[in-house]
Formats: sequence, structure tokens, C-alpha cells
Amino acid sequence: MLKITNFTHYLNKTIFLLGVALAGVTTSAWGQSAPALRAVVSADAAPEAMSQLFAKLGDGERTISVPGAAWLQLQFSEVRLGPDGVLTITDSSGESQTFSQAQIDAWGGLSAMFNGSALRISLKPGKGATEPVSAIVKDIIIGLPASAVSGAELVTPQPLRNLLGPDIKRFIPDDLRGLWKEGAAPRQGAGTEAICGSTDDRIASTNPRVGRIMPVGCTGWLIDGDRLLTAGHCINAATQTIQFNVPASQANGTPVAPLVRDQYRVITESIVSENAGVGKDWAVFQVLPNTQTGLMPAAAQGATFQLSNTDNPAQARITGYGVDGPAPDFGASGPRNAQNQTQQTHVGTLSQNTGGATSGVLRYDTDTQGGNSGSPVIVAGGNVAIGIHTNGGCTSTGGTNAGTSFRYDAPWTAITTRSLQPMVFEHNDYDGRLQVLDVGRHDLGQLSIGNDVISSVRIPPGWRVTLYQHAGFQGTTKVLTANTPALPDFNDMTSSIVVEAWPVVFEHIGYAGRLQVLDVGRHDLGQLSIGNDVISSVRIPPGWRVTLYQHAGFQGATKVLTANTPALPDFNDMTSSIVVEKNSLPVVFEHNDYAGRLQAFDVGRHDLGQLSIGNDVISSVKVPTGWNVTLYRDHHFQGATKVLTANTPALPDFNDMASSIVVENLHVTVPYVREIAPGNAAKLLEDAGLVPEFTGSTCSKVGAWVFSQSPKADMRVLPSSIVRMSCRTGPIP
Repeated sequence: MLKITNFTHYLNKTIFLLGVALAGVTTSAWGQSAPALRAVVSADAAPEAMSQLFAKLGDGERTISVPGAAWLQLQFSEVRLGPDGVLTITDSSGESQTFSQAQIDAWGGLSAMFNGSALRISLKPGKGATEPVSAIVKDIIIGLPASAVSGAELVTPQPLRNLLGPDIKRFIPDDLRGLWKEGAAPRQGAGTEAICGSTDDRIASTNPRVGRIMPVGCTGWLIDGDRLLTAGHCINAATQTIQFNVPASQANGTPVAPLVRDQYRVITESIVSENAGVGKDWAVFQVLPNTQTGLMPAAAQGATFQLSNTDNPAQARITGYGVDGPAPDFGASGPRNAQNQTQQTHVGTLSQNTGGATSGVLRYDTDTQGGNSGSPVIVAGGNVAIGIHTNGGCTSTGGTNAGTSFRYDAPWTAITTRSLQPMVFEHNDYDGRLQVLDVGRHDLGQLSIGNDVISSVRIPPGWRVTLYQHAGFQGTTKVLTANTPALPDFNDMTSSIVVEAWPVVFEHIGYAGRLQVLDVGRHDLGQLSIGNDVISSVRIPPGWRVTLYQHAGFQGATKVLTANTPALPDFNDMTSSIVVEKNSLPVVFEHNDYAGRLQAFDVGRHDLGQLSIGNDVISSVKVPTGWNVTLYRDHHFQGATKVLTANTPALPDFNDMASSIVVENLHVTVPYVREIAPGNAAKLLEDAGLVPEFTGSTCSKVGAWVFSQSPKADMRVLPSSIVRMSCRTGPIP
């Protein structure tokens, strides 16, 4: 193990090693992460000059300023916002991130990355709050500029040195300290590292499927089913976020953070991985919905990769976020440039694609650099990935870079068996090209896998797949409700597919662990085979509503869910009874004639952030009797409108134009809520399309209960009615 005795030398060596973080393999190939150069200052170890930045936060605003920082990120603890309270972080450009209590808990107290050296933090209680809001800044993560190292000199900006003091080394995190590994050292003098030859042939790219994992400095990418892939050595319990739509770096190579709407928190519990060297280095993981938009990255980015374990192309493309700089080192050591750790791509010759039960190896002369670890290895000319790039090996005189092939059983099995959605495959036994299918009607035009090619189907619990012989959902059918490794009586015959689903509750976060499929009805404790107080995530198809109850007998606090919920930070392991309803809700579709992806909507105002189907993609709408759907051309319910009161198989004058939606029903149910602050009850009414009005003064009585007009549950009123609400104490009449 290398012992560090000179910090200037240490930081210089760290910069060199950012491109060659080791995966514990032989010296002829090295893993390619590029950790962000940063300092982490904790409240319990803060230098005197920074101590005031860690004072407890309360109602109001405070600015955290770290002069000289390239970017900032905050780690909070003991956050108490209460119902409807919010914590907002805003940088000097006005970019902001707002957390509810549930969101900050799900993010583990971590914020997004913000550019610049100052952040304004605001805590605001909800209406009718009876407890004060508060939070503690536990850690301040400080992005160090790339110019902090120049030759053999440490040139940290003077204002930053004034804050951190002379012993900066103590604030450098372990992932930067630990780049040298016992038994495996980088090759000295390999200046071009993983550039194959004397020139760097990577070019700028904008593939929406590919993101940058921070702070480890790797690449991750989107596949169907709200999942992502990367290298096993890139991800662990300390992995924080993945970023999309990454802007150019500063001229000196310092990475620049994208907008908050393009940053997603990794769900640690979702990670399935292996990190055992070349050919055995892969990971599958999931993220939380974005805090600002509510969207998952696949919906926001509008694209995912297809996968294949049989394709063997002559050429392979690699797209990722490698380091960059001038020749001859191209960012592996020495200066960086504005292309550093931004998305770049290159096509090279594929020389090996082998695999089986114990490993799967890809080799190619495609240019990569540190930060490319985890990149997709793509069939040149398309968006079909055959593996994951993991290791450098090229030099200026030859060699190959390497990755893990999907011909290796372990990653292929993890990808195909852990999917939350059905998958159709090109060959028997779940081999060949695949396509993941969501709830909906998938006609021939939506089958990217092709016509008459499906030979096996994987079906998770709670799904039903109907295969049709002809396009347009015509001809002979085959109904499947379980994994089907072969289709002897329906092989290569499918031209359209209908997919249906039911709600499923899971034992762990990220739809993991034991599960139970639920149909319409009231499921008391005795019917919960999954167990009591164990539910941590819920998968909910469009048009379903699941109400979780804290106690048996449908008593206690409740949590109403109408969409997939990968985590329940404010209701984890608390469910003892469940009510499941299937509503005749309006449904919008991606394509004409109710085909493609879909999303169901209940009564309310649904802005762009709530359109998981995506922006400007709606082409047909199912509208049940008694409902009104108003499509708006722009977000925030602005621009031209289209009002629909019946099923609409096509929108010739409004196709792919909707950015926000208002849904109304002739008769909606007034929420009947017990033991809840008036402000919260009012919000429930607003979400239902009603206008609340309180009688008397604002109520803040402990143990108060609220009713609407008269103490009758499920009373129905016209939309936009004024609902008078009283705040009372005592027994429910």
C-alpha cells in the first residue's frame, strides 16, 4: 500500500489516477472511473473559519458561502419539516431544489450538485404547522477546481485555503485516497492510458440515454423498466447520483453540474452487482424520481437502450464521460479541457465477444478514458447494447480496451429476471434481442424487436400478456401469465401485443424482496401474506389506486398511491391493511388508436412534471362518460387547449402537443379526513378540483378533525364548488 507523505505529490498523483481507478485486476487492464476532485467538511471536524456554516437551521433563510469552491453539495441530518413543510436550496443563478419531508428522507439528506460557491437555504413550515421546522447541515461537499493541481504545485484558491487551513488532506474523501490498491498499480509512463494509438478520436455526442455518475466519475445508462446499468466497480453504498444532459466543463476541465431536473438519486438497496475483474464487472440499479419534475429518467430523457446477448458486430461504439485534455495524455494526467468528463463517443473494431457461465469478455480498439467505466458497448449504427465497458488497456502502440459481455450469464440473468415489466425475446430460453413492454396495446409499429420473431417471454408476478398473430390485435391469440421459455405453438408468430397488470406490494425499497399481487378489494391483515409492517415499495399500473392503512381493520394513518412508488420514506414498514381500487379514469396514449405507452389521470391539475408519459407525445385519449379532459399546449396550463369529453382515437389538430392536463369529473368525492390539519384537508380538496373555504378562524387545535359541509363520508359535489369546512374537536358525530 502506498504511503502518502507529501500532500502536493499526493494530489498530483490523484489527478493522474482519476483516469485509472483500479478494479483490482492485472496491470494490463485497469478500471476507468474518474472521481470528482473535492473536499468534504463535516460539522464535527469543521475548521474554525467554517463553524458558523453548520449552525442549526430554522424557519427562514441562511446563506452558505464557500469562496473558491467550483461547486457545492450539502448533506443534511435531523430534518424536520412536518406536513407540507419544505426545504429549498438555491444557487446564485436561481437554480433551486425543493424537498418535502418524504423527499429529503428518500434522498438520505443529500442535495443535488450546484455550481458556484454560495447556496441559500430556506425552511418553510406548512400551513397550520404546530411544530417548528429545523435541519442540520452535516457535511458541506466542496468541488475543487481542476486548477487546484498544476505540475507539482498545489494552487488551491486563497479564499478556500483561508477556510480549510493548511491541512487540506484531512478533508479529502476515501475514494480519492484509495485509488492505489495493494497488489495492483497503474503502469507508469502510459501517458495515453486507454487511447488506442497516438490520437484521441472521440467526438462530442448527445445520446439522451447516457448519464454521468457522481461523485465517483463513471458512466451509467438507461434500459427499459426504469433501470440503469454501469460497471460493478463504479457503484456501491456510497454512490450518490446520476446526471443527464451534462453541460461543457470549465475551460480548465472542472466539471459543471447540470440542472437539478436532470439529477437523480441512486437507490442503494436496488443495486445488484459484481466486481471481480475483466469480464465479471457489471451492475444494475434504480433511482428515485426527480425531486422537481417527479419524472423517472427514462420518461424525462425519452429513450432507452435495447439489449442483446447474441449480436456480434464488427464494430462497437462506446459513449460515456471520460476525462479529456491535450495530447499526449488526453486528460489522463496533466491539464484538462472543456470536454473533460462530458459526453463523447467513438467507434472501433470489436475483436472479442465471448461468454458463458463464469464470465463474458469484450475487447475492442475503441478510444476511452477514465470516467468511461460503465459506458454501453453499442452495436455501431444503432442503439442495441451488447455489454458494459469497464477497463482500459490500450496504449499509444497497441492493445485493447475491455468490457463485460451480456453473453456472461450473471448480468443477463440479473437484467432479465429482475425486470418489473414483461420482456419478449428473439430466441428460446430468454436469449437474443429483447424488448420490455409496459401496460398498454403494442401494435406492430411499436414492436422494436420486429415482426414474427418472438420465441420466449418473461412475465413478472401481477402481469398478463396476450400475443396476437396479426397486426391490429387480430388473429389467433396466446395468453401468458408466467415465464414462458418457449412458444412451440406460437413461435415467431406475434405481430401485436396487449399487456395488463395488477398492483404488487414489495418487502424492500426498489421493488425487491418478497411480494404480493393484489386485486380489487379490501385486504385486511389476515389477507396480507407478505406480512405485517413490511411493505417498502409498491408497483401500481395506470388506473389503479392503492390505499395503505397503518393499522388492521383499515384504521390509523393512510397513504394513497396512484403510481409506481419505489420507496415509502414516510410510511415504510407501517402497513397493516390495504384497499385496492380500479378506476375508470381517463387515459392518454403515446400513439393513435390507444397504442404505445400510456398514463391514467385522476381528477386534478397535472402539470408537465406529473406527465410520466413525457412531453409532447400524446396522440389519443380514452375519456370515460362523465369526465372532461383539457389538454394544454404549454406547461403551467398555458397556450392553446383541446377539450375532450369522449374517447378520442386520434388528435389530428393537437397531436404530440400536450404539456399539461386538467381532468374533471361531473361528480367527485369530497375527502373525509380525520386527525389532519385544516391546510392539508384543503389541499386534498384542491387536488380533487374543489375550492375549499374555512368557516371561522384558522384552526390549530391539537387532535382536531375536519369535515366537509356535513359529517358524511364520500359526499359528492360538482367540480369547482366551494366546500365549506369546519374545524372541531371531540368525538366524530
